[in-house]
Amino acid sequence: MNLFREIHRRSMWQVLGIYLGASWVVLQIVDTMAGALSLPEWAPSLALFLLVIGLPMVLATAFVQGGFRDRKPASEPSPGDVQAEVAPEPSAAPAGMAHLLTWRNAALGGVGALALWGVVAGVMMATGVGPTGGDRPSGAGDRISIAVLPFSSAGDDDQSQIFSLGIHDDLLTRLSKIGSLRVTSRTSVMEYREGNKSIPEIADELGVEYVLEGSVLSAGGQVNINAQLIDARTDDHLWAETYNRALSVTNVFTIQKDLAQRITESLSATLLPEEVAAIETPPTHNLEAYNFFLRGHTYFQEGPRSEDFELSIEMYEKAVELDPDFAEAHARLALALGMEYEVQPVGEQQMLDRALAAAERAFELAPDLPETNLALGQYYYTGERNLDLALEHLTRAGQNNLHSAELFHLLGAVQRRKGDLDGAIASFEELVRIDPLSAHFYDDLGGTYGAAARWDAAEAALRRSMALAPRSLAAFYALSLVHASRGDVVAARAVLLEPEEEVLFPYVRWQLDLMTRDFDAAAAHDVGDPYFPAFALDLKGDVAAARPYLDSARVEAERDIEDEPGQALPHAILGYIYAMLGRRDDAVRESSRAVELLPTSVDFFDGPDMVWLKVLTHARLGEVGAALDDLEALVANQPPGHYTTPILELHPGLDPLRSDPRFAELLRAYPTPNVATR
Repeated sequence: MNLFREIHRRSMWQVLGIYLGASWVVLQIVDTMAGALSLPEWAPSLALFLLVIGLPMVLATAFVQGGFRDRKPASEPSPGDVQAEVAPEPSAAPAGMAHLLTWRNAALGGVGALALWGVVAGVMMATGVGPTGGDRPSGAGDRISIAVLPFSSAGDDDQSQIFSLGIHDDLLTRLSKIGSLRVTSRTSVMEYREGNKSIPEIADELGVEYVLEGSVLSAGGQVNINAQLIDARTDDHLWAETYNRALSVTNVFTIQKDLAQRITESLSATLLPEEVAAIETPPTHNLEAYNFFLRGHTYFQEGPRSEDFELSIEMYEKAVELDPDFAEAHARLALALGMEYEVQPVGEQQMLDRALAAAERAFELAPDLPETNLALGQYYYTGERNLDLALEHLTRAGQNNLHSAELFHLLGAVQRRKGDLDGAIASFEELVRIDPLSAHFYDDLGGTYGAAARWDAAEAALRRSMALAPRSLAAFYALSLVHASRGDVVAARAVLLEPEEEVLFPYVRWQLDLMTRDFDAAAAHDVGDPYFPAFALDLKGDVAAARPYLDSARVEAERDIEDEPGQALPHAILGYIYAMLGRRDDAVRESSRAVELLPTSVDFFDGPDMVWLKVLTHARLGEVGAALDDLEALVANQPPGHYTTPILELHPGLDPLRSDPRFAELLRAYPTPNVATR
């Protein structure tokens, strides 16, 4: 009871309340800073740990110093009242403790703790350690980088070649599930199949520290695999091993497990028990099914636009026919069907249904298999545009230790459409680390940098793509749009002249001509759709010249909607065509329908295009207020690098809005980063 009276008398309850309230405020500030500065997830936990340590020190100080108790007497003593003199209070602690536990020392300790947290946060920012935001798979931090070069085949026949490639592909898949390794993807290592470069040259181009090379021979019911691990920095062989076993799925996976263990041991890396289990557990015991799976994997790696890609679907179907419980083959079949559906001119619903059935069967057999969740993530992204479910399954695939180019490519695409540009950039940056020779992936990274208005980074990534694939025009197209978004039309035109072969780039030139108000030049470009010359001539004010194009454009847009009624873009285009034709109600209906089908809340990346066309439609109809309402919603809910301040200043379709004070205020309220507004 005396202790509780002392606690109450020394105001310790008040001290506790003040400390907890101040701690809550500090944690809110720390949490905000951690998110804004892209600090590691444990940064707020460190601050909480320091505050927890400080609590007993503050309470001890309050007990020793008497809290906030007023030590003065209630009234001044009278000269004759000896009893009114206040006697010194007995010390509750040794003198040394009283000198140590002072409010001054407590305050200095608090400042020191916050300074310690700030130093740690500053070091993390300076070194770039830690994730940069978004839902990323676990284990995406620092890893030991290794490239597994294509295994040569000791046999000359096609079957031996395919088996060798399949073993190589499968080994890449298994090694990509080891959290301590960053394994270069197949696309990049296949560039060195001929073996014309030295190991140090290869490692330098791929940005890796170690290289594994080997050979495979399958003959007479035996499999022979030779492998050697090389330190690429010194060109020293760390170890070499030869495996000669009876050909069976179990033996192949035993060899892969042994290779993984030898690699991790040699590199002082970590191989967790669950990673060992994932590597050594055969996905099937049916050797014929496994052979079809390997062949399917070889064709699959050629990509959905190759002539042989459909063979991968056939091979996977034969694998699951021979072994209906082959979960990984079901998952790969789903991925192949989904990729085939995505490149079809008009998607075939039957193919999409087959992809879902295969993915669900894989999930039924092995719900935690990374490839299963990868397949479901791809289906929900490609087939249903259900970004939340896609992200859930892709994140689960990463949490189950998949660290592949396929995963990060899909993950970045989903994050970008959900509006998590920082997460998408982080995923695409990891993607080009895994697959450093893929121009296409640098296009994705550069385009995402551009969407985030990180102009210099966008140009660097796109220039890298041009260096890797000078004949691929996607990077030239994207970089021209980057310059246009910054308002530099001269630089945008200059990029279009850079390819070795003369390329018209009609769509980009059409846009640039509109921004410089050269309407005749814009109308002359053969973009392949009558909508574009109609748009340019209408902006020029030449309604008579635009009319023939308008009729053709209307017919084509209406036919597109009949063919694919769920697609938003044809509705948006038809809405603007109706506006040019003076059909006000039809124009508003179609442009509104486009936004309903693809709102920015569902697709942060393409959804703004529908709002943009709705703005232009209202502007063309002379409905300034409605156009400005939609324009404000657009600039407030879009990637900062899309419809930028220079685009809004230069585009002639917005001319009807310029005299309204709201337009100028909108430009001031939403300036484009790193672009000087006029």
